[in-house]
Amino acid sequence: MTEHQHPKGDLPASTAIRQEQLPASPRLTMPAILQRARARHSYEEFFEARISNPHTRRAYKLTVDRFLDWCDRQGAELATITPAMCGRFRDQIQGSAATKKRALAALRRFFDLLTERHFCLVNPARSTTNVQERVEEGKTPELPPKDVRQLFASIDETTVVGLRDRAILAVMAATGCRVGAVAKLRIGSFSYQGGQWHLRLSEKNAKTRTVPVRHDLQQLVLAYLHAAGIADHPHDHAMFRTAQGRTGHLTPYCPEEHNDVGERVAPERGALGPDEMRQMLKRRLVDAGLGRRVVTHSAPDARGRSRTRVRYESDYSPHSFRVMVATDLLAQGKDIHDVAYLLGHSSTRTTQVYDRNKRKVSRNLVESIRVHLGTEVLPPDEE
Repeated sequence: MTEHQHPKGDLPASTAIRQEQLPASPRLTMPAILQRARARHSYEEFFEARISNPHTRRAYKLTVDRFLDWCDRQGAELATITPAMCGRFRDQIQGSAATKKRALAALRRFFDLLTERHFCLVNPARSTTNVQERVEEGKTPELPPKDVRQLFASIDETTVVGLRDRAILAVMAATGCRVGAVAKLRIGSFSYQGGQWHLRLSEKNAKTRTVPVRHDLQQLVLAYLHAAGIADHPHDHAMFRTAQGRTGHLTPYCPEEHNDVGERVAPERGALGPDEMRQMLKRRLVDAGLGRRVVTHSAPDARGRSRTRVRYESDYSPHSFRVMVATDLLAQGKDIHDVAYLLGHSSTRTTQVYDRNKRKVSRNLVESIRVHLGTEVLPPDEE
């Protein structure tokens, strides 16, 4: 045995990892059909080792669990699942073609692992045909620039909450980033480099990019940071904070806490998440006259009391800013590769789906059809 070899189980102290240092992880709930096949290790390997994105992990686990429970109700075992069963499950899925494609992708990846581990002879989902869909244009409506101006004009700039909301919406409108990237912004994400301010955005699929900040966006972000008193806070603290009810004050930020062995003992508190940003946008759109305020009342309880619920609805969403940015830049003749980089797209085909300029061409074409429908057509200025 050379000096670089060590007996089994006897590693140097510099490289050995003590078992008690490994953070404990709760065991995943597993369908009964896998328990009977004793495939827990493969199940945990797939969801905890092979998928790093938490959103993908949650969506794939929901699909895999539903499919295996459905197979269990059909009286099948893990080794007897057939492509026909995958096809019938695909046809029963309620949703768009993209939803069915995602479900099949989850099953294919999962059964690839089971085939490697010899729980299945072949992958039953591999030969199941995908749903055919060709997307020429996305469904998300564009938020026109005039509506953006109306939205910003309705926000009260005298409160720190108003300055916060205006800065959040301005980041989406001036960079075209996703709402999830805005929620991930830290104080250090807004930095001064080479004579100009920049935003470092962390998008999905572990993509990061640095976007120059235009002058008006720079003023809005700096106004919020100074009004909130967090401009000199640690660089790893969240940039956008939650509000304390209707007091007009922001919640103190507390980063997540870990113990000596790396286990998280307290979650992050005070950071504004993407879901809260979506709700904020809905409220702001309603205040700007670009949405609807819906009030519903529940049935009275035994004491005759009913609960009132207020819901804010609008056709626009945070993604509408991305559509607006892509449509506006492409209408100006900007290079589509530059627009794709700004939006964080790996392919320009995805950027083309965001382009709404085709709708204007289609409207001009249908107006040119020489057929009379028997109704009076109003001039454009009277519509």
